[in-house]
Amino acid sequence: MSDWTTDEYKGLLGYRSEFKAPTNAEPELLPEEDLAADINWVTRGAVTGVKNQGQCGSCWAFSSTGAIEGAEFLHGTKQLTSLSEQNLVDCSKKNNACQGGLMDYAFEYAKENPLMTENDYPYTGTHHLWTRCKYDKSKGVGRVGGHKDVPAN
Repeated sequence: MSDWTTDEYKGLLGYRSEFKAPTNAEPELLPEEDLAADINWVTRGAVTGVKNQGQCGSCWAFSSTGAIEGAEFLHGTKQLTSLSEQNLVDCSKKNNACQGGLMDYAFEYAKENPLMTENDYPYTGTHHLWTRCKYDKSKGVGRVGGHKDVPAN
C-alpha cells in the first residue's frame, strides 16, 4: 500500500468527504493564574489503594470504578468509597467480563445501577458463562451523573 495514492487509501478505509471536522473548533482557554504546580490526589484522599485484577481482563472495570470513586469524593460525598469491579464484570452486559470492555459501557451501566461497594460485592477475578449477576440495587452507592440525588457542584 505504500505506493497507493491518498485517494486510493482513503477509498479502502471507506472515506467519505462529506464528514469533515468543524472549522470553528477553537478551544476555550481558561485562566491559568491560580493553578497549583501539581496536585497529589492520593494525599488528598481521592484515590483508593492499589488493587489487583489478577488474570481477568477487567482493566475497564478497575478504571471505571477508580474514576467514579474519585469523582464522588471530589464532587459529592467527600468520603472515599471502594466500589466493586466484580459488580461491573458480572452485571455490565455490554462489556465482555474478563475478556475486556469499555469504560463508556461501564458508566452507562452505573448510571442506571449505582455500583455496590467492594465489601458488598467482593472481587473474585473470574467470570464464566454460568456466573450470575448478584447485584442488589438497595446497596448501590457509586453513581454516575444524571441522578437527581447526586450534588451538582
